Amino acid sequence: KSQHAWANATPLDKIVIKSNVSIRVIPTTQIHWLAANGNYVDIHHHEGKHLLRGSLKSLLESLPASEFIRIHRGFAVRHSLIREIKTQDEDKVTVELTTGDILPVGSAYRQQLMLTLCG
Repeated sequence: KSQHAWANATPLDKIVIKSNVSIRVIPTTQIHWLAANGNYVDIHHHEGKHLLRGSLKSLLESLPASEFIRIHRGFAVRHSLIREIKTQDEDKVTVELTTGDILPVGSAYRQQLMLTLCG
């Protein structure tokens, strides 16, 4: 069975994470943000953080495109949770989420972020 069985249905309504001792079901509506972590993705959600084997790119392709936006090579967020975009200087931009998390915005992703949020 494929490690990427979670990527079969698009868009996903839940992510199932299997470990040796449990099977965790995370509804995609509860995901706040995602972070690339080597060969894994950290899924930050209502109840904490879980690790899923796979790439951020392939996971994003399986999530509702209307709900998530890539903001950095290593980060994607649920855009409805973005509270504020802050510019520290011309090289450093961050987003603050309603959860209180502050994440970097990569220069290659700034224009698309602004278009998505501001029209």
